[in-house]
Amino acid sequence: MIQTCQPRQSRHSSFAVSMGGATSALCVLFELAPLAGGCASSWGSGRGGRGSVTTETRAGWTALVDGRHGEATSSFASALARDPGDPFALFGDAALAFERADSARALAAYMTLIERAAAPSAGRSTFEEGTGRLAAMALGRVAVLLDEFGDAPAARHAVEDRLLALTPTRLPWEARQELALLTDGVARRRGDVRLLARAAETAGCVRTFEIARPTGILPHLDLDAAAPDPAARSGAASHRTIRSVGCVIGIPAFDGRPGAQRVFADIDVPEDQRNRKAAHSPYDVILSFRGEARVSVDGGVPAKHGNETAYGPRVSATRVVLSGGRHRLHLRLATFGGHPDLVVLVIPAQDVTTTDPMLAAASALPSTTAKGDPI
Repeated sequence: MIQTCQPRQSRHSSFAVSMGGATSALCVLFELAPLAGGCASSWGSGRGGRGSVTTETRAGWTALVDGRHGEATSSFASALARDPGDPFALFGDAALAFERADSARALAAYMTLIERAAAPSAGRSTFEEGTGRLAAMALGRVAVLLDEFGDAPAARHAVEDRLLALTPTRLPWEARQELALLTDGVARRRGDVRLLARAAETAGCVRTFEIARPTGILPHLDLDAAAPDPAARSGAASHRTIRSVGCVIGIPAFDGRPGAQRVFADIDVPEDQRNRKAAHSPYDVILSFRGEARVSVDGGVPAKHGNETAYGPRVSATRVVLSGGRHRLHLRLATFGGHPDLVVLVIPAQDVTTTDPMLAAASALPSTTAKGDPI
């Protein structure tokens, strides 16, 4: 069972763009608000408890999008006085601070939001799902703000330590991918190889790949071509193994030229020792690649990533159901030579069934993916 979801672009684009993030957050706010229910309290305290978007927060976001920034600031301040952890008010307040170049205030609000989204909880409400999705945009902004510390390495180091301390298991896949890139960058900036490996393992990154002979020299047209006959070029190496300590890995062109590259990796899924026959669980295969690609597991129907004729998302998630044991991941990448960067995460899927209108628009491109459970 496979389904692909191609969202807003990664932290190098709309997660970090000014009003793009605000508009995305407003979509999430008004989509989830009717489902959250309840009175003006922000969070449920126990299993099955639900929070709701407060009147002040709603007013703040409406004012922000209408350009009434002073009114928005007052509304968010009122909401945060009621609950300092209100995620939608935090994101709105941070968005205003970001636009006004108040980096310290923006960073403080974004980090509070992210830590709240990642914190353990007795239950998971619709309101919390919206918080997780806001966390992905917040992480994109944090990536930008970390570069603005300049001559304050100690302050930046303190924020980086908070990011490294996060447990990503409660975050949605968009946020986990953003966090993986952030922690990978932190470890590389510090020059700490052990930290780089530990961050990659925590994120669920795939770090060992086999590169096979390409299906052809035309990056896009040969993506779906038949695999070459291994015996066609006797004596020549048919596979090359590459490894990375961290999440980001450069994939060299097999023949040093453009083509539809084939890349493989083994995925080991823990077995349920109590009931091996029932150990079938949904996983998300997250691919970050600046180009068109195909994703399949164990010879299944390939899912599409990217589009050769349109500017669009460079991050996708393919939902698969895997049993315990080893599985074979197969990627086909439209590359133009060189060493394009690749990031692959394989993580347990979360049961998030809400519909984001921006995700629906991004997923409207023609696709031949197999049908599966909604992400």
